[in-house]
Amino acid sequence: MEYPVKSRLIHDGKSHPPGDLVALTEEQAEGLIALGVLGPAQKPPDPPKPAARSRKAAEPAEADK
Repeated sequence: MEYPVKSRLIHDGKSHPPGDLVALTEEQAEGLIALGVLGPAQKPPDPPKPAARSRKAAEPAEADK
């Protein structure tokens, strides 16, 4: 899950400023949320849906012409 950083956090050697999102397990985030370093988990955005494709009749092959 992704959690918003409320107070500077160093995780896996990378510094995350307030406002950043950091991916952690619930277990990793639990204590940091209790300390006020992280905010509650944010649901990742849904992936974009593929554009609807219309079905069109297959064009005849060259040999059929």
